[in-house]
Amino acid sequence: MTQRLRRTTKSICAVWVPAEGRSEPIEVSLSLCDDAEIQAINAEWREKDEPTDVLSFPQFEMPLPPWAPTLGDVLISLETANRQAREAGHSLSDELVVLLVHGMLHLLGFDHIEDDERAEMAAAEEALLKPRGLRSGLIGRSGA
Repeated sequence: MTQRLRRTTKSICAVWVPAEGRSEPIEVSLSLCDDAEIQAINAEWREKDEPTDVLSFPQFEMPLPPWAPTLGDVLISLETANRQAREAGHSLSDELVVLLVHGMLHLLGFDHIEDDERAEMAAAEEALLKPRGLRSGLIGRSGA
């Protein structure tokens, strides 16, 4: 499962780095935690005192400075991911890939607050997930 997440992260960055005209690789930090930990972080940073599935913390605003060594951090709750995997009828590994893609898209400047942003991010999720055999991203599944 860890290898799959690493491969997914690398493949997204491998497309993004040259597309942005960068020559150096970029780093992404991924942390897996439980609901209590993600709830505390969600309360502190987003003032939402509840667990969530994935949080993203970009290191810089887009466009990313050319010298920046890292995109940022993605934090995923394994407990929430496991529940969502059962609800979606797929494996925990599949759900972690869905959440990682969603989180990384946030690091790359995508959002889903406005309808046009939501449609653009949903299309980006689908484009990244479809080749991995996954039919729907987080936005397409939930309207998030």
